[in-house]
Amino acid sequence: MKLIIRYSTVVILLSCTINANAQYSTGTIYTPNNTAVTIKHFTGTDFTTTEKNNIRAAWESYYSTGGVTRLIFEADATFKYNCHAYAWTGSTTYWMDTPEQKKYWNDGSYSKITSTPPAGAKVSFGGPLMGYDINGNWSDLRDHSAVTTSTSGKFSSKWGPSPRFTHLIADCPYNTGDLTYYIRPTISGPDIIGATCSATYTIGFPTTGVTGHTWSIVGGGVTYSGSNTNSSFMVSRTANLNDPATTTIKCTFTYGGQTFSVTKPIIARIVPVIATGIVDLATHQAVAIAQTGKSYYFKSLIPSNQKSYVQAYEWYLDMSGGLEFMGETTQQNSIIFSIPGIYSLSLRILDGCQWSKWITTNVYVQ
Repeated sequence: MKLIIRYSTVVILLSCTINANAQYSTGTIYTPNNTAVTIKHFTGTDFTTTEKNNIRAAWESYYSTGGVTRLIFEADATFKYNCHAYAWTGSTTYWMDTPEQKKYWNDGSYSKITSTPPAGAKVSFGGPLMGYDINGNWSDLRDHSAVTTSTSGKFSSKWGPSPRFTHLIADCPYNTGDLTYYIRPTISGPDIIGATCSATYTIGFPTTGVTGHTWSIVGGGVTYSGSNTNSSFMVSRTANLNDPATTTIKCTFTYGGQTFSVTKPIIARIVPVIATGIVDLATHQAVAIAQTGKSYYFKSLIPSNQKSYVQAYEWYLDMSGGLEFMGETTQQNSIIFSIPGIYSLSLRILDGCQWSKWITTNVYVQ
């Protein structure tokens, strides 16, 4: 559906549902709780610069006092994204049709709040929104999303293909009689415990007005020191190398008279992984079986988000008398096997806090 307001000589499109005449391809994104959401990528011809300027000027004139607009311009008119995509994901590159935005609260990714919303809260406009649809019929076009700002009583939202503005709640072409606010609380702090052996966590969102903290650890691998009812929560990695590598930090708190619980999975310690195969020094290609007389080196398979925490690699190859070497990939001294067989290869890493446990695999040589 499409609501059209004719102001001066400019036709201004309002609907947050896709324009029937625009061209889009379909894609998929996911809510924070992993529900699939259908989105549209614009493949057609967008507004010209003149059209963008005219549409902006028309809206700024429509919502003005004494010739001065009450709107704060944020971004040009475009068919590339709409209110739902911007409000719920922050995207300016794809369009999200109703009712896809409802998945963000229906699957629990966001929680409804009944108190004064913090800056950054999501807003769903319920309606009714009465206007002419694309067929010229007077219809209920309830269909809009926005984001609260740091200024009380002001939202940031994109008006269909029209521009994105910061505006007073009432200064928009959508019915504001039924607004619902949603937040997604977050825990702020490191995803990985590294060289310091410890980490401190706080509530990242909302940033103010949070009381009644109760922190806990779901799982093992870390312990906490001090109180678990403060606004911050410090945890430290346990010394036992065999303790769990991953764990979860949880906080229950009160905001605006409502109780919320939020969790954050963290990596308590990095466990090294040895890449499958052995790498030929000449070709840098991994092979399943090495050949005698040729030079090889070994590689780890540590995820990129963890690799920057690794300060040192220590390898141990169980061959005559044992061979120990440091580094990774071409930084290693190359290995030449003189006798066929099955050799035991071990790896551990140092993240600045402690050495990890050894991980072992077999190397096949013929």
